[in-house]
Amino acid sequence: MMGMAARLVCLGLALGVSGCGEDPIAAPPERGEDLVAAYARARQDGERERVALGRRWAAAEGDAAARAAILDEARESAWRLALRELIPRWEGTAWTFNGHSVTPGEGSIACGYFVTTIVRHAGFDIDRVALAQAASEKIILTLSDPAETWRFSDREAGEVLDAVRAAGGDGLYAVGLDRHAALLVIDGDRVDLCHASFLNGRDVRCEDAATSGGFASRYRVIGKLLGPRMLVPWLEGAHITSVL
Repeated sequence: MMGMAARLVCLGLALGVSGCGEDPIAAPPERGEDLVAAYARARQDGERERVALGRRWAAAEGDAAARAAILDEARESAWRLALRELIPRWEGTAWTFNGHSVTPGEGSIACGYFVTTIVRHAGFDIDRVALAQAASEKIILTLSDPAETWRFSDREAGEVLDAVRAAGGDGLYAVGLDRHAALLVIDGDRVDLCHASFLNGRDVRCEDAATSGGFASRYRVIGKLLGPRMLVPWLEGAHITSVL
């Protein structure tokens, strides 16, 4: 079976990012200081790319076609950073209810903090702490367009995932549950839940959403990320105001 990191690379191809396969772009093997240094470099590289795209965005004011193309590039850039560089390096970090680490592999992190930390470290200026401590739905209301936000009550996991796949297609989503927050990656028939799990190993992991105990909930709200609501402030270096 294809590993999680390789599946993320393949989804990147579907979103316009080149390179699909189980190789150099796969999950990094670093540990300790090497992991922390690699993570910091990835964030720095991502910030340089964000600034460069932002300059092009500003120069393209009034040119709708050019700005649409830059939005696509911005989505790919944020996607590569979050899914290839950030999330894989958090896998295995310990979960605790009050965890709020900002460094993968060190300390512990709670579910809401995992979601908001990935978003913040991908270059989005959000209230990381306030959102992490709020009801998980607030994260989605802050980051997702209402037209790409779906709510489900008392529905089977597979039914929910099929509905979101049909409505939103491949991409990265934020998930709000009764007592949990997570990221969802949809890639064709494969849907993975990436989260700071309070079950079993109690750590950050990416796993099949349909069978994940972390996805069990009576109420679910799911919002698609990396739309204009997030990307325009990202390009302009602007703060994304929290819905709290």
